[in-house]
Amino acid sequence: MGAGGAFGPDSPTSPGSTYYSSASTWMLRRVLDKARTGRLSPQWREEETATLNPPPGQALSDAHRILIQEIAELEPAPWEPGRAATWREALNAWFVASLLIEATQFANSMNLTVRQVASFTRMLPTQVRTLQPADIRIPAPAGDTNAWSFIAGEHQHSLDNAVRDTGSGYICARDWLSASYLAGLAAGGTPGPDWRDWLTARSEQWVDCPDAVQRVKAELMSPAGTHTLENLPQYWLPK
Repeated sequence: MGAGGAFGPDSPTSPGSTYYSSASTWMLRRVLDKARTGRLSPQWREEETATLNPPPGQALSDAHRILIQEIAELEPAPWEPGRAATWREALNAWFVASLLIEATQFANSMNLTVRQVASFTRMLPTQVRTLQPADIRIPAPAGDTNAWSFIAGEHQHSLDNAVRDTGSGYICARDWLSASYLAGLAAGGTPGPDWRDWLTARSEQWVDCPDAVQRVKAELMSPAGTHTLENLPQYWLPK
């Protein structure tokens, strides 16, 4: 298992693989967030895996066991406490690992949506054959189960929302990471674009993620130099 490619021992659509990928991605995202904000323990492997409860079922239990084992055997990374020779090495490693995790999560979510779209498409011939003109109501009322609702109603809207939410969520999360990287460079004394201005401009382009936009507005109200991202963890700095 790497910091960005946790797909497990089974086929991509198996329950074991789905659990493995979801659990490892969730854990590593949390670990990397702690690493950036100075809250990561050197014993994070033991502490974080202890928070994972074994799931029911043999397939999921096997995936859980493999996940725990692979986390325990992970090679130390420069973003871990006291591992990098310089703060820049630690910050760079953290940024790359974080972007890979977000990309993996995005790919996994989109793969699920693609499978749903494929299943929907395979059912279209049957739905069209059973479609009656009287079924075509625009807009299709919520809860309708007729063919038109399946083709162009609530079912299709759900797929549309899944596509939009997945894409928008990835863009917002990725931009937050980039802003955190810019803030880290500034904290280390490396000149570059102001992370607050950059994130503000980026957030103006976001769609379908109002909560993330509000988060930007709220967090950037803090005075310059006081935000958590404007500091580097002590364990990334020279002794």
